Amino acid sequence: LLFTLISLLGPISSSIHPTPLPSLPSSLTSFFSHLLLLSQTLKISLSTSIQKKLLLNSQKYPAKLCKGKSGKYTSYTEQTGVTTSLTTQTLSDDTVDLNLSYVNLRDSITSFAVSRSWSKFHTPPNLFLALTGEVGELVEIFQWLQDGDAHDEEHVMMEVADCAIYVMRIGGVCGVDLV
Repeated sequence: LLFTLISLLGPISSSIHPTPLPSLPSSLTSFFSHLLLLSQTLKISLSTSIQKKLLLNSQKYPAKLCKGKSGKYTSYTEQTGVTTSLTTQTLSDDTVDLNLSYVNLRDSITSFAVSRSWSKFHTPPNLFLALTGEVGELVEIFQWLQDGDAHDEEHVMMEVADCAIYVMRIGGVCGVDLV
C-alpha cells in the first residue's frame, strides 16, 4: 500500500501543475481511497486521527500568532510552549466526534486554513509539495522495518492524518469531492 501511495503521487503531480487538469479528480480520489485502505489495514481511524491532528495543529499554530504567516510551528514555541514532543497522545479521545462526516472534516480543514489566512499559500502546487513531504515522512517510519517489526503507532497515525489533511485540502481548493 505504501508503494501504491508513492506511485499515485506521479499522476497527481502531472494533473496539478501548472494548472489542474481533468484527470485530477480521479488521481486524488484514488490516492484518498488508498489512504483509507492503509488506515483500515493499520487499524487507524482516519476521522479520529484527522481530528486529533487538527486539534494538535491548533495548539502549534494559534490563529492569532499565525495569521498570514507561513512559518514553522517552532517559530512560535516561545509564545505557545509547544515543542516537538507534543503529540496527539496528549489529547483525550473525548475531543473527537466519531460520527463526523467527510464533508465536516473537509470543512474543518478549510476553516483551519482560512482562519489563519493561509489560502494565499495553499495553491495546488504548494499543497502537492506538502503532501509529497508527508508521504515521505510516512514511508520513512517503515523504511528499515523487517517483517514483524513493530512500528510507532502514534507516529504513523499522525503522518497518515497529515497525508489525509493535505489531500483533502487539495481536493477542497480544486473543487474535487474525494468521496
